[in-house]
Amino acid sequence: MVSAVCDQLTHHAIGMIEHDTVPGIVSLMTHENAQKIQRIKQRDVSKGFIVLIPNMGHLGALVDDVSPMAWRLIHAYWPGPLTIIFRKNPRVSPIITGHRDTIAVRYPRHWLLSTVLRQVNRPLISTSANMSGQNEDVRTMAERVDVSLGDFKGSSTGVPSTIVSVVTDPPTVLRQGAITISGRYFCK
Repeated sequence: MVSAVCDQLTHHAIGMIEHDTVPGIVSLMTHENAQKIQRIKQRDVSKGFIVLIPNMGHLGALVDDVSPMAWRLIHAYWPGPLTIIFRKNPRVSPIITGHRDTIAVRYPRHWLLSTVLRQVNRPLISTSANMSGQNEDVRTMAERVDVSLGDFKGSSTGVPSTIVSVVTDPPTVLRQGAITISGRYFCK
């Protein structure tokens, strides 16, 4: 089943996969796939996606620079439920980032999602599995995507990832989520 889903994703299917945080819609990181997800979710183009990476080797193609503080966060929390906001690599399509000069990247720690990422071996864009601005049952969203994988009941925590921007100095916690990071963490 996992291999079949991975094959569909590599052929630009839009999928829904359970995450270590909240269930998410995923697809290969392409301009066209981002547009498909925006239509499915009725999502504003100004909202960027979280880019999920299968390993650290993909980070350099996505971001402009990794500061010492960013490395500190990476070593402490990746893989895991931490999304880090970096300055984006200029080659990343603006639709992926909501037309911002920053990019949200996460290296997840969920057995199923990690397996998919390793098999596809390309970054996936992701967003929560609900219509934009609504909290609906994920089963409703499963009917709107090409493929789904997971039970969406037990292994997702239902708590979103923590988001930290390393674009600012000191870094800024934009959303407390599955892990708690205080401002003290960023003190020198």
